[in-house]
Amino acid sequence: MYETRIKKIFDILTNDMTFHTSGEISSILDCSSRTVRDEIKALNVILSDHGASIVTTAGKGCIFEVYDRECFESFIKTDWHKYAFEKENFNNPQFRLEYIMRILLFNSDYVKVDDICEELLISRSQFNKDLKIVKMHLLKYSLSIESKPYLGIIVEGSELNKRLAIANCLYENIFKDENYFDIKDNENSKILKDIKGVVINTFLNYEYEISETAFKNLIIHLYIAVRRIQSGDGMSVEKGELIRLKSKKEYLIACEITKKLSELFSVDFPEEEIAYISIHLLGKKISRDTNAKSIPSEAENITIEMLSIVKDEMGVDLTGDLDLRISLGLHITPLIDRIQYGLVLNNPVLEEIKKDVFAFDAAAKAACVINKKYGVEISEDEIGYIALHLSVAISRINEEKNKKNILIICGSGVGTANMMKYRFLREFEQYVNKLETCDYISANEADLDQYDLIITSVPLSKETKTPIIEVGLFLNKEDIINIRPHISNVLAENKMNSFFSEDLFFFKVKTNNYEKLIDNLSKEIINKKNIHGNLYESIMEREKLSSTAFDNSVAMPHPMNPMTDETFITVAILDKAIKWNDKKISLVILLNIKEGENSEEIEDFYYKLGDFMSDEEKINRALKSKNMNEFLEVFND
Repeated sequence: MYETRIKKIFDILTNDMTFHTSGEISSILDCSSRTVRDEIKALNVILSDHGASIVTTAGKGCIFEVYDRECFESFIKTDWHKYAFEKENFNNPQFRLEYIMRILLFNSDYVKVDDICEELLISRSQFNKDLKIVKMHLLKYSLSIESKPYLGIIVEGSELNKRLAIANCLYENIFKDENYFDIKDNENSKILKDIKGVVINTFLNYEYEISETAFKNLIIHLYIAVRRIQSGDGMSVEKGELIRLKSKKEYLIACEITKKLSELFSVDFPEEEIAYISIHLLGKKISRDTNAKSIPSEAENITIEMLSIVKDEMGVDLTGDLDLRISLGLHITPLIDRIQYGLVLNNPVLEEIKKDVFAFDAAAKAACVINKKYGVEISEDEIGYIALHLSVAISRINEEKNKKNILIICGSGVGTANMMKYRFLREFEQYVNKLETCDYISANEADLDQYDLIITSVPLSKETKTPIIEVGLFLNKEDIINIRPHISNVLAENKMNSFFSEDLFFFKVKTNNYEKLIDNLSKEIINKKNIHGNLYESIMEREKLSSTAFDNSVAMPHPMNPMTDETFITVAILDKAIKWNDKKISLVILLNIKEGENSEEIEDFYYKLGDFMSDEEKINRALKSKNMNEFLEVFND
């Protein structure tokens, strides 16, 4: 049996009996906000006659309330299980894939195909289709499936890779299915609780820190280690590597953890298993040291090379940002360990990170430095973590870039000039880098070109390239309205709209294949724009690096490198949703950004794009657009 989504939502809401938003719940359950809202409606129907309800409050979210405790408790004891659990569903492709992986990964002997088909109640042809997908998943962990006549099939590969596959391929269900390890739920919970307690106490003793996600992953790996040792499937580590690991602090921590686990579960942890745990600790540690000297030279050199790539290919110079170099260098240090040992660090917020298209693209290009140096293809999860560091640094640059140097010229004396200054700051302080005042005579002698904007209460005869706005002495409401477009991003928004054009808007596009769609859009673009090179091939090359499809029905494909002398956006609304790798896509926003594009309007576009991608209601409205103007109304809203 397995838990329904309704039960998972029930557990989240009743765990602390506080407000939770649909967005928060959807990120935990890895589904859309709409799905969560629909499930809450269904759950409310179930609860309506049983003494409880889920109340939604604008701006806060939803909260679980019990108004008849006796009725509610009776329902939980007698009927709740009917809604909370479902029996095994062999018609569900995802369930079958996980089931096949479980059987193969937890069997050290050959398994007959006919036996699996009989258990799953499926034909051999259906099994062969499922097995192809299973092979693709296992290939990521350098595992293969071998077959022998009359014996069946078996997973071949190292024990380390098998454990990584168990932890990551079956991560979501690893502690939810009571038959997963052939133990009961209460025993399962106790083992997890005991392991968690041991790890927490050991970390406190050694003042050792890892992230919450890494902590959960470590508990999973320790659980698997205990079970694998009990079943006789042990780790092996090269002697030279074992000697190197013994010199690390992580090995001492692993020794203390395994000593306590040995006492709890009556299992012996050989040196190889202790080394295995220390490897996981090395790949997950957090450093609180903010000193550049604490970063190994290997990680520092990689960081510098990565930032050079971002500068050359993305047109953003982050090489002088010391805070970024330190934070990224500290992240790269354990990343190198993860690469060397084939460890995978899951990224629970990857989908959200990818919505910052510019930062994620910069990270994907920067990651090529690591791929080339170590001969690997680092995962989207790892690229996402790099993108987080870059995103923060890029935001810092944009904040400073958007602030302006402003001169206020007043012909009525110091007192009036100061009054204009404070009135201006009250309205626009967040946009101001430097604000100076002067009189008319001083203005004629000053270098006016050094300012981004000039506000004056008297007409100026001196020529300057800086925009000049004439206002009254008291900066009235009309003056503020006239100033606002010049100091905020309103002008940039107007220019940004020029990236979109009606001849690159396509409505109700019929297709059933995303590669064919990209090919057709590429041909349309080539007919209307000046493109340097093979646009289709460049877009597909970028797709291989990391899929540009999202859970919110939107895909944002773009070429690997700039291929045009102008920035423009193509929009395609599909007649029916299509499968784009593992996502269902209805809207395609194809980006073509010119080389070195770093204007205010492109910053505004990326900002609005991130806002749009995070707003499910906006996306649904955009899908109803019949022309580019309607689409832009929603996009700019």
